[in-house]
Amino acid sequence: MMARRVLWAVKRCGGLAVVQSDPECDQMTKAAVNNVAVDHHVPLSEIPPLLDRLVRDPVELQSVPDIPELIHVNDGGAKMKPMEFAMDEVGRRSVFSLNSAFRINRG
Repeated sequence: MMARRVLWAVKRCGGLAVVQSDPECDQMTKAAVNNVAVDHHVPLSEIPPLLDRLVRDPVELQSVPDIPELIHVNDGGAKMKPMEFAMDEVGRRSVFSLNSAFRINRG
C-alpha cells in the first residue's frame, strides 16, 4: 500500500513510475499497476539500465504541476513539522487502528 501511495505522489508531481515486474514482487506490483499510471513495468535486472537511460535522455520541458496540498501535508508530517490543519478535513478516521489513523480522501 505504501508503494502505491508513493507512486501516486510521484505521478501527481509530474514524475515517472517505474515498477518491478518480477513474480516475487507480485502483490506490490499489482497494487501499483492497478492504481497508478505506470510508465515502465520491467524486471529488476532491467531497472538500472532503464534509470541510466532515463536520466541521460533529453526531455521536452513541460510546465511543472502544482504540488497538491495533501502531499505538502504528508511531507510535513513525515518531517515531524507541526501541522496547522484539522485532520478531519483531510480524511475520515479509520476504525482499523489503535492510534488516530485516517483514511485520506483522494484529491
